[in-house]
Parts: sequence; C-alpha cells; structure tokens
Amino acid sequence: MARFLFVLLVFLALPARADEPKLVVISDINNTLRTESNVPVAGMVDAFKRLAAQGADFHYVSYATLDEEPALAAFMKDSGFPAGTFHLRGDEPSVSPIQTKVPALRRIFTLNAGRPMMMIGDSGGYDPEIYGLITRNWPKRVRHIYIRNVTD
Repeated sequence: MARFLFVLLVFLALPARADEPKLVVISDINNTLRTESNVPVAGMVDAFKRLAAQGADFHYVSYATLDEEPALAAFMKDSGFPAGTFHLRGDEPSVSPIQTKVPALRRIFTLNAGRPMMMIGDSGGYDPEIYGLITRNWPKRVRHIYIRNVTD
C-alpha cells in the first residue's frame, strides 16, 4: 500500500500543463478509498484534494447497489473527498462487476471526449481487468492507472 500511495502522491506533485484538458479521475470506492472498517484509506483524501485543486473532475464507479448510495455519499462527503458522480450497479444481484463497471466507464469516456483519464481501483474486485479492457479501447486517453493491492 505504501508504494501505491507514494506513486500517486508523486504524480500529484507534478503541475498540469496549462494547454492540457483537465483530468478526469475515475475511482472505485470500497477497498480503494474506504477500508472494510469504514474509514478512508490513508493518504487518499489528501491525494484527491490535490487533484481537485488542479481542476480534476471525479466519477466514483462502484459495484455497490443503488440502495447504498446515500451511505456512500455521506462517507465521501464526511471524509472530505471531492464531490463527483456515482455510477452504481443497481439492484441486479446476478450482475458481475465487469457487466456493470465497463458500461459506466464507457459512458464516462464518451461524455468526456478528449480529456485525459486516471483510473484508481483495487486488486480485489476485477478493477485491473476492467481498467485493462478500457485502456485497450482508449489507449491514448488513459494517463494513469493505480491499483491498491488488497489481496496480500
């Protein structure tokens, strides 16, 4: 985890070029920004605040159900994460994370045409596979992918 945060924080210290479109940050929530103990992952609030100060927009893509949105929104706000849109799976119990997150990511990429993307996730819920698939479709748009290892 320390390496993940070090790389992310080093990136955040780099100034954005004035002529480059503003970054779009796409992040998972559970195990990426929030631990199983319902506290923010160390360093992530500050990292996201730095990205927000650089003008980034935020999209939170989660396998959580729509019923969980009020609790997720409260956690994000109370923890100090920047405001953003939520893209959740709905109430379909048999749908996989790939079946819900890939269409959400495609919509975000399409609605933010020409903007660079940063995707942040964890190793426990198909984020590496999903982000890899999206990157193969938009290789010039994805600037950074960060995966928090939660399987050790």
